[in-house]
Amino acid sequence: MNTLNSFSVDMVTRVVTGTLPDLEKYGDDLLLEIIFRNNATNVDPGGAPELYPITSILLTLKSSDTGEIMLQSDAWNYHSESNSYYLHASLTGSALQQALGSGQSLSLLGEIQWVQSNPFYGSQNGNIGPATLRTSSQNFTVTVGASLT
Repeated sequence: MNTLNSFSVDMVTRVVTGTLPDLEKYGDDLLLEIIFRNNATNVDPGGAPELYPITSILLTLKSSDTGEIMLQSDAWNYHSESNSYYLHASLTGSALQQALGSGQSLSLLGEIQWVQSNPFYGSQNGNIGPATLRTSSQNFTVTVGASLT
């Protein structure tokens, strides 16, 4: 049974809170529900596409802040009824398998990155910044264990 990890990303402070992935196993599927917030208020980027259109979400897991990328996934979908985004990642790949060795667990740094259209680009005041804005969350910890199979 897969667990849905539900958490919030504050679009201003970039703080990640909620049910973060704790112990996942190599080969498992990781399901994340991401709710974007502005301080204490939920933001519905999909509900106001002219203001907050998110065009890309990327999950990255690294061995350390400057270390090797162990996993990346951009498999996401917007769910309008819950005003949240769902992201899937398969905990596989040679870099992750090699780092786990045999029977070990590994604490990884996770980050959510999102790209959204810049509401100030092409405004009556001229272009303020690029057409799209890329923003990243603060790092959070994900522990991945080796699979017994």
